[in-house]
Amino acid sequence: MKQNWVGVFEVRRLPNSEVLALECDSAFVNIVGKAHRLEEFKRLADAQLESDGLQIVGVNYIDRVENRKLSQELKDLLRILSDDYPIQYGTFYSYDSTLEKEIE
Repeated sequence: MKQNWVGVFEVRRLPNSEVLALECDSAFVNIVGKAHRLEEFKRLADAQLESDGLQIVGVNYIDRVENRKLSQELKDLLRILSDDYPIQYGTFYSYDSTLEKEIE
């Protein structure tokens, strides 16, 4: 049986992608999904992100939904998950990763 999963992913924009604002090349995003196992959820999230011009550069956590307290935004996204659309994104919290290099 498929379960509902939630995770916080750090992503970076691939060349020619227009998903994030031009001045920001990276973001953190909550992702919810429907999958049998954790590995399947990660694979589905990675495939969806890549098709949208993003790549995963880090994973802060992944857990089954029943183990987490969710925001209203994520609860709303869970309602629209389906076999055709097993992955949904929350808000992207974007930043310019080149600023990290300037700080170091």
